[in-house]
Amino acid sequence: MQPKGEDARTLEMRTNGTPTTEIGKVKEVATSEGRGDSDDQTKDDQTSLEIDKDQDDETKAREDEEGRHEGWRGILTGFGYLGFVAFGGPMAHLGIYEKEFVERRKWISMGVFTEMIALGQCLPGPTSTQISFALGTTQAGLLGGIATGLMFLLPGFIIQTFAGYGLGELLKLPDSWIRGLTGGLGTAGVALVWSAAYGLGKKLLTDWVTQGLGVFSAVIAYYHTEAWTFPTLIVFGGIVTTIQHTIRHHDLTLKNETTLSTKVGKGIPLWLGGVLLFSWAAILIIMVCVRPTVPYEDAPPLHWFEAFYRIGSFIFGGGQVVLPMILETVVQFDRCDPDAGTTCVDKELPTVRDGGPSWISQEEFLTGLAVAQAMPGPLFNISGYIGVLVGGAGGAFLCWIGLFLPGILLIFGVLPFWTSLRKTQVYRRALPGLNASAVGLVFAACAQLSLSALNTSPFPHAAVCIGFIAFAMVFAFKISAPLAVIAGGALGVVAWAADMN
Repeated sequence: MQPKGEDARTLEMRTNGTPTTEIGKVKEVATSEGRGDSDDQTKDDQTSLEIDKDQDDETKAREDEEGRHEGWRGILTGFGYLGFVAFGGPMAHLGIYEKEFVERRKWISMGVFTEMIALGQCLPGPTSTQISFALGTTQAGLLGGIATGLMFLLPGFIIQTFAGYGLGELLKLPDSWIRGLTGGLGTAGVALVWSAAYGLGKKLLTDWVTQGLGVFSAVIAYYHTEAWTFPTLIVFGGIVTTIQHTIRHHDLTLKNETTLSTKVGKGIPLWLGGVLLFSWAAILIIMVCVRPTVPYEDAPPLHWFEAFYRIGSFIFGGGQVVLPMILETVVQFDRCDPDAGTTCVDKELPTVRDGGPSWISQEEFLTGLAVAQAMPGPLFNISGYIGVLVGGAGGAFLCWIGLFLPGILLIFGVLPFWTSLRKTQVYRRALPGLNASAVGLVFAACAQLSLSALNTSPFPHAAVCIGFIAFAMVFAFKISAPLAVIAGGALGVVAWAADMN
């Protein structure tokens, strides 16, 4: 019978009469070999765990870059109510996107989001609207992009359209609680812009070159608000860092292309992008060539659509820049001669309803502007208000779609080419400068919006306090940006009720 714990080799040595000392040495060797095998197995297990951890880290990094997929449920929960609370203008909208879809839902990374801001600044049309369409493509392709864009636009468009039928009178009441509500909403929107600016600056202004470009961009954009300023600064920043990295022979091509991947533009093939860009140019050329040959009286809808499509195709810088162009189109003046020796005052001409050339009166335009600034969504929605006044519901749709369609065609047309372009060496070298200049534009907007909010608020001191609270809600307590905006509106009503002016 074999003694307990002895192996076959030990038993054989005992049978052959091997000395006990030799048997002990053999046991020590066997034990050592077993321990060695155990240590090797432990090392193999540790190596396997490290490999698994590296794979998990790589998967997490890829998910962070490519973005989390929530599908149509995410689209409905993310954008279902956004169009009703997106107050504060385009930069506030970008702040909401950054908090909701970059930090909270992680649809895209901060780097991709900033690239999209720079891309939008270089394209005609409303940047925040174009990004709303682009975000949807990460979840459900082209149809998802159309859905998120329309969810963002339609609430403000519907309100503006009804305002054209007379609801604008409500917001003209100087002592109404509506002023408190809109004042609080606007202030919370500005706070979101500051939060977004801080996050972007910390992430992207990483050296003295990008920091210098950010400051330079902010100073120029704040002092010069012309339409050409924004794309010019973006391009300038890209040129600076391209030269910097070329001189230093920096290879910025990322070896692992998975870190460059993004779901933005998913479902839009290159050929479709080309068709969309061609369609934008073809419609523009046809409208510009045909409209002058047809009198206004013979085809008013053609004139409405052409005017707004042309404006939407050449406007850079957002809603505040588009207003003078729209005013010049829809309100006609008898320009005075400043050299005539008398006081020079332009005379407004009658509207078409009264037999004149103006589409609407200047008073109607200013009323619509007040409504648009108080409503959620882009300022471009003023087109729906103007359209109602010139042609009812049909006019509202033609003017609205005419102003927004160029930007939509351009963003969907450019995205499939952009996803390929962003992998090239030239683009990677220009990217730090493009992003730095875009961040500078955001900081310039922060300053402009803050001063504007204080000047127009019915309670400036309370507005500052509301801004502090809204900033803390999204920055410190990580509360959803739309909820922070709603809270700002509620605090605005409280400030109105308490007469904190």
